[in-house]
Amino acid sequence: MRVADLGSGDGRIVIALAMAGANAVGFENNPVLFVWSWIKIRRLGLNQRAKIYWRSFWRQDLSPFDAVVVFGMSHIMLRLQRKLNKELRPDALIISNVFKFPNWQPVGEVGMIKIYRIGG
Repeated sequence: MRVADLGSGDGRIVIALAMAGANAVGFENNPVLFVWSWIKIRRLGLNQRAKIYWRSFWRQDLSPFDAVVVFGMSHIMLRLQRKLNKELRPDALIISNVFKFPNWQPVGEVGMIKIYRIGG
């Protein structure tokens, strides 16, 4: 499974996904968090399964991913929903921590985490 973490922060989600067997890719704009993530991934020997890129996910084509993880803010969720709907294939999963997508109904919930499926 190929998973993208949008705004990957310190890399903890990317690292957890890679340790669970996924091919995980994080996109982070903050250069300090990017470097810290990159160092942690190398120290753990996960650089074959985990990658961090210092770039905005807004300009990234997300179509190669089977799933997307996001801890967005409420003011980006409609725009992000449009991007994901356009780029991800119909069976892709989207996992959102705290913030809901305005026009989608979750197919599952665990606490504050909402799980969505494109076309679901």
